[in-house]
Amino acid sequence: MDWNAFLYLLLVICATYAPYKFLQRTGGLLHISAKRATILAVIFFTSILLLLRSFNFSSIETNLYIFTLLGLLVTLWFLAPRLLPFIGVYPRKILEPPSKLAIISAHPPVLFLKFFEVIFQEVFFLYLLSVVFDGFSLADRIIWFTIINVLIHAINIIFVRHIIVLWITILSIPMGILFSYLILHGYILVTVMIHLGFYLALTTYFWTNKRYSA
Repeated sequence: MDWNAFLYLLLVICATYAPYKFLQRTGGLLHISAKRATILAVIFFTSILLLLRSFNFSSIETNLYIFTLLGLLVTLWFLAPRLLPFIGVYPRKILEPPSKLAIISAHPPVLFLKFFEVIFQEVFFLYLLSVVFDGFSLADRIIWFTIINVLIHAINIIFVRHIIVLWITILSIPMGILFSYLILHGYILVTVMIHLGFYLALTTYFWTNKRYSA
């Protein structure tokens, strides 16, 4: 294990998430302005560049199918605020204060910010598995990654106190195993699609379930 890389990663994560979690804990992100969302997105983007500055991109698997699917998914992500009202109703019930499940609102600034957060998380996963865990066996990397992944999601319960976060924490166990295996084999773009697809599916579920719009 590269402890210097671990401390560097920890510093980047803390500096990146400090303003984000402060807003999430105090007032939530549901009604975040486009200006604030852009500022936080720039912070995420800067941290992404810091973690990727010496990464060898040749190890990432790319092909036409992956790029096509990723492009379609990203397009759906940013069109969600316009498409969801055609297939469902704003889930007013689950978003009543003090709810902090901002992503479910499909508010454009929220989706814009969440997109950069997801990309940052994927790059953080990549750095953790490829750099910090350098020298570990495949099995050890998967085990330690899964443990850290679960702990991170468990800590998030402090900021978003909802049963959904608990379920996501439980789901992070099999997802931690799957994500680490795919990333270590070069398929980080696939994990990005799964990550974004999960949030899209979750949001669509609440928009199309009438009991949450009452």
